[in-house]
Amino acid sequence: MLEAKALSRETVGRQLCDIIAASRPKLAGKIKLDTQLTPELGIDSLAMIETVIAIEERFGIVMPDFEEVDEERLLTVDNLVDMVMERLQADRR
Repeated sequence: MLEAKALSRETVGRQLCDIIAASRPKLAGKIKLDTQLTPELGIDSLAMIETVIAIEERFGIVMPDFEEVDEERLLTVDNLVDMVMERLQADRR
């Protein structure tokens, strides 16, 4: 598992953008922290599952079930950064 203190929010954000772009190459260079992860971008439920698995493997954490996330709220890369940072810090305790 990666040390949370070694990972800044900026580093986690960059890595998440890379993870998303790796599964959706057409999005390479277009994914930013404020990018909304929507089906219009090719981020459907299957892509989201693949992304979550890649995040869990990369950071050695368990992400929440996205049924727990408010379905009315559009998920952004920045929201994922928050989730990853929260879980990394919880694992340090």
